[in-house]
Amino acid sequence: MDKINQDILAEHTSLRKNPYTIPEGYFETVRAEVKRVRQEPAVTIWSRLAPYASLAAVFVSIFAAGSLLFNRNEQEMTQEDYLLFSEHFLTTYEMENSLQFAEAEIEDNDIVEYLIYTGTTAEEIEMSK
Repeated sequence: MDKINQDILAEHTSLRKNPYTIPEGYFETVRAEVKRVRQEPAVTIWSRLAPYASLAAVFVSIFAAGSLLFNRNEQEMTQEDYLLFSEHFLTTYEMENSLQFAEAEIEDNDIVEYLIYTGTTAEEIEMSK
């Protein structure tokens, strides 16, 4: 029990020595570094405007790239070209619809009933041929 209460540092004096040393001039160097860091850099107009300028440059580049991509396919179409295109489109549409009706196997009686229901006259049928 006596050994537990004994002061270990009293017996071993080598434990009282600090094993670490500080290099010479360490604190002066630290003070100089702290002073250098604490000094604020000179604020210029460009340092304040640089983030806004870079943001504007990003938006301008996105706008330019988008306008190049989307305006590439737009072409001026003359009235003649438009008519040719629309005629081709309508012909294609009519062909697709006629194929659907052909596959539906509509009987003549169904057509006659539809014409009677809509009130189409025989003269209108003859004129459409």
